[in-house]
Amino acid sequence: MSRPRGGPGLSKPSPPGVVAGSQGVEEPRSAEGAGGAQESPALESVEAKKPAERLDDLRTLPEGWHPTSRIVRAGGIDVHYVRSPATGTQPRPVLLLVHGFLVSSFSWRHQLDALGDRFDVVAPCLKGFGWSERAHGDYSLDALGRFLIDFMDALGIARAHVCGNSLGGALALWLCHHQPERVDRLVLVNSLALTRTLPSVPTPLAGPWMAPLARLFVRPTLARLGLSALAYRGIPVDSAYMAGFRPPFEHPRSVPIALQVARGLPAAVAHVEPILDALQHRTLVVQGVGDRLLSARAGLQIARRVPGARLVSFDGSGHCPHEEEPERFNAVLRDFLDGDG
Repeated sequence: MSRPRGGPGLSKPSPPGVVAGSQGVEEPRSAEGAGGAQESPALESVEAKKPAERLDDLRTLPEGWHPTSRIVRAGGIDVHYVRSPATGTQPRPVLLLVHGFLVSSFSWRHQLDALGDRFDVVAPCLKGFGWSERAHGDYSLDALGRFLIDFMDALGIARAHVCGNSLGGALALWLCHHQPERVDRLVLVNSLALTRTLPSVPTPLAGPWMAPLARLFVRPTLARLGLSALAYRGIPVDSAYMAGFRPPFEHPRSVPIALQVARGLPAAVAHVEPILDALQHRTLVVQGVGDRLLSARAGLQIARRVPGARLVSFDGSGHCPHEEEPERFNAVLRDFLDGDG
């Protein structure tokens, strides 16, 4: 089902429950379920509150995407996120899911409902990605890390289990280092964390002048070939997948921002790699052994450096085990987050 999000030329209203308050936009839920956040008074609709130019990148969601999609204002950015519906009256631990490079919260589609009975599952689109605002400015690891803190603050999330894939893993490590009290347990899924496993991309190929050529590689045919060859081993990159992957790239700033982030990846990994040796958080390292973007041994190398880390390998997966083997991934995640040891 397609769900309009608003923006120039779209006459339909925002979906029910998308509301804006003085500190941001929050769906109706109890203070406990929101990590302690209180509902703001005098709520207004997003379209009434936000200038139209801010919403021109919030396009129609992909067919069948999650019905709990929301917009929150965090750190001056309109952030798209999805959140599992509240169940019962008991508070649930927050599970923050952080997606990787080039993708969006859509990549966590198999976790939102499957884990929502036990956890308050929250999956944002990073700024500049998915259906979040394409702001001008800094897209370094520090900037994206501060964005995550602003997002957690906007939703009143004081502390959460944090699970990050690829670039999201690097951001999870950044968060553990800079605000360790905000992270309970940590899950690194085929994480960017080791300089020697980072794919080598010549600097000129990530320059802003490459945007016109790079746009060709997110066209459906080339995107399918690239994703199938590099990222995925356990799922077909078919029309159903592309319905969730492709729409954010219709925005003219999506590719330039992706190139800007790509230029910063070597510095980002150099920053987080030393964090591994000093981590104090209980950590699960998940590795898809068919990963052709990072080394298949990267997970083992990360787990050896993180004190007390647990390693789980997924033989049928490439770069994204949470998408490729979701049932097993969800079971492993539950076991780790609920375990006592």
